Amino acid sequence: MELDDLKHIWQNVGEESQPSMDAEALLRLTKQSSQNIIERLVRNIWYELVVSIFVVIAWFYYTLFYAEEHWRIGGLTMGIFMIASLGFYLWGLFRLKSISMADISLKESLTQLIKQFKLYIKAYTWLNILLIPFANFLGAYLIFSPLEAGLKTSAMIAVGMAPLMWWLMRWYINRLYGQHLTRLESILQELNE
Repeated sequence: MELDDLKHIWQNVGEESQPSMDAEALLRLTKQSSQNIIERLVRNIWYELVVSIFVVIAWFYYTLFYAEEHWRIGGLTMGIFMIASLGFYLWGLFRLKSISMADISLKESLTQLIKQFKLYIKAYTWLNILLIPFANFLGAYLIFSPLEAGLKTSAMIAVGMAPLMWWLMRWYINRLYGQHLTRLESILQELNE
């Protein structure tokens, strides 16, 4: 149940006795809650996809028209990786849309949704963990390449920044998707009881 529902029940506990929930009402409530979570997940993925598309367009525009010559090769390389990462968001949307809550039982569909969602989060985390050192190195190299020890400085910055960037990425993923996964698992646990 949602927090507002619980507050309403608590406030009205003395006024009238609440009707007990039968199995059908619980299934409807659970289905509604899980559908709401799926909609939020799809919305979050769309949000990230649209923001990423704008970032990629701005990145290529800057790289092609305003960047200095020594930045272009690194900028275009990074842009190619950015375009490839857009495919990941489309894959996540496809996976979420492929789960139909009407074709199979609610418990099976929730189990399938949780499994797919954990796979999405795991792949998303590893994609970012693998790309973060490369992005840190490339960004530092673009800035420090004119220096005599530009390559060495860039490598040191990439290694030094990696733990902080990994922590920030894991926090971001948990903030954006972790709460939904927790809610889905609690709904499945309610169904099992």
